[in-house]
Amino acid sequence: IGKGVAIKLSECGAKVIAFDKDKESLEQLKNENPNIEIHLIDISHWENTKKLISQIGPVDLLVNNAGIGNTNEIGNISEEEVDSVFEVNVKAIINITQEVAKLMIDKKRSGCAIVNVSSMGSIVALKGCCVYGAAKAAIDQVTRIAALELGKYQIRVNAVNPGPVMTQHLQNAPQDLVHEIIGRMPLQRVAQVNDVANLIAYLLSDKADMITGACIPIDGGYTSC
Repeated sequence: IGKGVAIKLSECGAKVIAFDKDKESLEQLKNENPNIEIHLIDISHWENTKKLISQIGPVDLLVNNAGIGNTNEIGNISEEEVDSVFEVNVKAIINITQEVAKLMIDKKRSGCAIVNVSSMGSIVALKGCCVYGAAKAAIDQVTRIAALELGKYQIRVNAVNPGPVMTQHLQNAPQDLVHEIIGRMPLQRVAQVNDVANLIAYLLSDKADMITGACIPIDGGYTSC
């Protein structure tokens, strides 16, 4: 999803700066769109991330897309899994959000917006997704509180909550779970990366100027049925 969003925003005219800890993924992104600036970093490292953000200059828009997760049911969840998922999915997002928000506020930027990539797993119970779902639910609440606190600076904060999206992560997921989810979706199909990228681009644009604090499912109707 991150790659698709980066390319979409670049095509819309944004100067895109991408963070990733996977060098190969960054190089592929750069090869596909040379206009995108890339930085190799593990965002779970709090101080290193703060330092890099302070060096990139003014920021108008932020997409928090990083996330990891496993599918272990209760009884098979390790402390390491809980720590690693919350380290990236929650702690790092809070760190990045507040550091970028400081840049937005200090530079008195107008039209600033933040979008967090959450999951429908924050809204409904999915078997094996206890840790992941809890982390994404935390992101939904971070979104609402950030919208409340940053609204006075005219910084909008929203989240998108995708259901199944045609990515490598989906292909690696337990297929019985995937088929069960698709079977319960009114549209009976998974989303494409561009579906999510289009929604994010809209929420970042001035067309969504009165939308903040929203967590918007993009799940083929799964969470509404």
